[in-house]
Amino acid sequence: MTCVLSPFRSGTDPIVWASTEAGLLLFLFVIIFIIIFATSGKKQYLKTPPLRDGKFIETTTSCGKVEGKMEDSAYAFRGIPYARPPVNDLRFKYAKPLNQIGYCWNGTLLAHNATPTCMQMLSNGTVIGIEDCLTLDIVTPAVKYDNPLPVIVLIGADSFNGGSPGKMRPSARYARSRDVVFVRPNFRLGVLGFLSHDILSKADYPHTSGNYGLSDILLALNWIQLNIQHFGGDKDSVTLFGHKAGATIVTALTTIHNANKYFTRAWASSGGAIYPSETREKAELHNMPLHLKCETIECLRTEDPEKLMKAVPHTWIKPQPDLPGRDETSTKRHQWL
Repeated sequence: MTCVLSPFRSGTDPIVWASTEAGLLLFLFVIIFIIIFATSGKKQYLKTPPLRDGKFIETTTSCGKVEGKMEDSAYAFRGIPYARPPVNDLRFKYAKPLNQIGYCWNGTLLAHNATPTCMQMLSNGTVIGIEDCLTLDIVTPAVKYDNPLPVIVLIGADSFNGGSPGKMRPSARYARSRDVVFVRPNFRLGVLGFLSHDILSKADYPHTSGNYGLSDILLALNWIQLNIQHFGGDKDSVTLFGHKAGATIVTALTTIHNANKYFTRAWASSGGAIYPSETREKAELHNMPLHLKCETIECLRTEDPEKLMKAVPHTWIKPQPDLPGRDETSTKRHQWL
């Protein structure tokens, strides 16, 4: 497994050689070049299945058929569910797979348009997104089974509170020109994604809580292993590419022993300078200032999700400092992970 942690300069740094977006694109180009070089070989292409009405294409998943559409001479499948909706009794639970037929869809899922992002809080305090959000987007140059292409999983968020996916959006044109398959999963953020709390720990067994958003990413990676071959991807060549808070998540994934089977390479750009390292007990203690009116697990699971997201103190909304930076050694920011 290849792991590269890149301290990419922030676009707000006074010494800037290029914009953050242009630099991120260049970094992605370098990653793709290395991946293609490492996996290059003789290619023999089979014909892509016929299109419906000249622009719609169908393939299959472990939960049923899905239909995508042509975009810039590539194929995009948007909003494919990879987990059970994390609502009601599954709020503040680790991601659950679609492992029964009753959890799947009937007929063919029309994966034509992007679905809403997971509920998140922007830096100005605005809450956007929805709670039932565990879907992923796939952009592929071809839907075929011969000579599968390298897969790049895009994990992006400006902070653990929000700003996802940020600039980490799969490009159909880039997928086509570089012969790679892009996957971008939604994952839970903020209170709904990373809250560690005594009430939650006591209600679960084993007695633990927090990092629900990390479990979303793990389940999405498992889904990729089961299904990406149906989208022209190679499950044995999966690269994680994280930016900002997504880079911190990618770094965390490289430390999880059971996660190594899901990917072969990991790249991190503009990750936080302070790596979260609190124990569950300390995290629960530091989360006590949360402005919650709930004292039971039933209340937490029935409370309006927007109220939960807004229950965080204002100081928790600040993102982690970039590396390098003047405040890279500061510990005055809330540690979600």
